Amino acid sequence: MSIRRFVPVLVFGLAGSILPAAACAQQDTTAKADTLAKRSPTVLDPIVVTAERRPTPASDVTAPVIVVDSDAIARRAAVDVTTILRDVAGIQPEAVVGSGSGIYLQGLGSDRVLVLLDGSPMAGRLDGQFDLSRISPAELRRVEIVEGPQSTLYGSTALGGVVNLITDQDAVPTARFSSTMGSDRQRDFAGNLGAPVGGWFLSLDGDHRGVDAVPGANPGTTGSADRWDWMGRASGSIGGSALDARLMTIDENQKYSILPDHLTSTNLQYDGLVKLTFGSSGQTDLRLHGSWFDHKFVDATDSAGAQPAQWDRERIADVELVHRGSIGASAWVAGAKVDREWLLSDRISPYERDASSAALYGSVEWEIAPALHVTTGVRFTDSQLWGSDLSPRLGAALRSRGGLYLKAEVAHGFRAPSFDEQYLSLLQAQFGYAVYGNPNLKAEQSWNVTGETGLERRDVHVYVRGFANSLRNFIEADQTGDSSGILLFTYDNVDRARTGGLETGASVSRGVVTASASYTWLTTHDITNNTDLLGRAANTANGSLAVGRNGWSVGASAVYTGREPVARDMAGVVTYQGAFTRLNVSAEAPVTRGVKFTLGADDLNDAKPTGPALVWGRRLYAEASVGIGR
Repeated sequence: MSIRRFVPVLVFGLAGSILPAAACAQQDTTAKADTLAKRSPTVLDPIVVTAERRPTPASDVTAPVIVVDSDAIARRAAVDVTTILRDVAGIQPEAVVGSGSGIYLQGLGSDRVLVLLDGSPMAGRLDGQFDLSRISPAELRRVEIVEGPQSTLYGSTALGGVVNLITDQDAVPTARFSSTMGSDRQRDFAGNLGAPVGGWFLSLDGDHRGVDAVPGANPGTTGSADRWDWMGRASGSIGGSALDARLMTIDENQKYSILPDHLTSTNLQYDGLVKLTFGSSGQTDLRLHGSWFDHKFVDATDSAGAQPAQWDRERIADVELVHRGSIGASAWVAGAKVDREWLLSDRISPYERDASSAALYGSVEWEIAPALHVTTGVRFTDSQLWGSDLSPRLGAALRSRGGLYLKAEVAHGFRAPSFDEQYLSLLQAQFGYAVYGNPNLKAEQSWNVTGETGLERRDVHVYVRGFANSLRNFIEADQTGDSSGILLFTYDNVDRARTGGLETGASVSRGVVTASASYTWLTTHDITNNTDLLGRAANTANGSLAVGRNGWSVGASAVYTGREPVARDMAGVVTYQGAFTRLNVSAEAPVTRGVKFTLGADDLNDAKPTGPALVWGRRLYAEASVGIGR
């Protein structure tokens, strides 16, 4: 048995040995917490941290915010983050480079959606796209998604929005183990240990995820994915300051066939964060962050054998200082950040490229009146490669005592050109083309206007939201000529585009019953080429109904995806994926204190739309978990 496979057996064995004692020690505390939980009303206004970089009620945030909490994550017993997000209102899945899946936000794909881990950018983009299916849900406490440009607080790539994956930070002694089995031989095992040690709180999460299916590929594609995930954490006090440090690793191996090719993709990721918080009320954070990603791709054919391995290695290191404060009833945040990025790849010239950037930013929420809050902010970013950018935003929220509200925001976003787009040197003679980078590229720019009105009370929320994005300097490969029958392309700022849409929804919670429904209409247009953007459905809708009490719950949801343009030939003829509806069901049952079973089905009706489709097929699953804490 290898070391990598021996460690989880040891960890989970230790968990099983300490569970009985830990359960006895925590029985009184857990009973009190259960009593308080039964008395607590349904919370439809969660506290979020991503939108303003400080704890803020979601109702006070002027940008659209989506929160997926730990209960929602647990109910899906998901093999990856994409499984959870693809059925959320306003989100559409996107196939990414190789195998995997990202998401569209407001009609903009994963190359223009920033992915954060605990508020810091993750390395691991291939051709600009980020594969969310690589991330394990087992180590997450919640997922916060903020739609629309968020460059004021987060910088580059956040044209469509931000996905912030927030990891679990234990505060009480914890020992848990879970096992999930499902369709396509899904076989997941996860464990967690957490305990105070000498004035510090230490925790270790580990899980193995295996499935005989290819993430982001159509059902029927032969292949498999095998992943090992680890996260170690230490938190405590140094003098009058709080220290929180964590290290996450992901070791992934994918194998799949697109005949006659047999493909292997290996990904190794490390992401580390050390956060030192100063001040009695946590006013200042010093964040030291590093993210490391290695991708190896091997293409082997029956006739030619294995081709040389292709490597992409990406590194990110950043230091950030964030300060929060208040003036009367107004709150503000200010920060400074310096980062450096490296890419090592056979496809760029020379093999290794690196660059640094620096930024200053600030945002203030002004209380003009008890019912009127105005948010202003700006960020200045300077890069040694592509120049500088100024990203402002302005928002306002007006509330009445009866729960009626009105929100509006105008924001600017940008995406810096990637190393590939600037320095790519790729000759594909067998396919008759070559692509070269352009070191003179400008950053992509966007302006967004969002407005929302609705009614929000303790157990009811009804809303109507509209948005419009205007985008320019889109970076695309533009044909520049040919040489000896080889078409020559280079990247250029050639495209202008716009996206817009409306979303309306409602959620109600009464007693043991919670229900919600929403409908989204999306329009996109490539202004330069006078065509619609591919891969986006104009109409989507979903509805859900859940009944639950004292840990028991039964729920069902339906997700409708309208007709979607997926391809366009040289003559301009568009191929569409047909409309389809997926049905999901789940049930949770606590057997005894600390022991719970979850059963469910995603896409119970096994929807199969016409035309080429990015769908996953029916997934049945069962999960058993045992432990204390969390």
